[in-house]
Amino acid sequence: MEEDYVSDVHYVVRAELPGIDPEKDLEMTVSRGVLTIRARRQEEAEGKRGPEFRYGDLTRTVTLPEGIDGLEVLW
Repeated sequence: MEEDYVSDVHYVVRAELPGIDPEKDLEMTVSRGVLTIRARRQEEAEGKRGPEFRYGDLTRTVTLPEGIDGLEVLW
């Protein structure tokens, strides 16, 4: 889930990415007025019957307002 809004001097996009390590599993790019968020989740846990794997890819795009041409990431 993501939300976007304009603050005093920033255009803010917030995204919930459960199970994602932003340092390793997240890539964000801005090109031609579109923000693209890509993430990959890979988890392995020991279950009652042996290892359980949870994995998947996520891609979201957000069309940015006119004049936005950069990206500043804040965690």
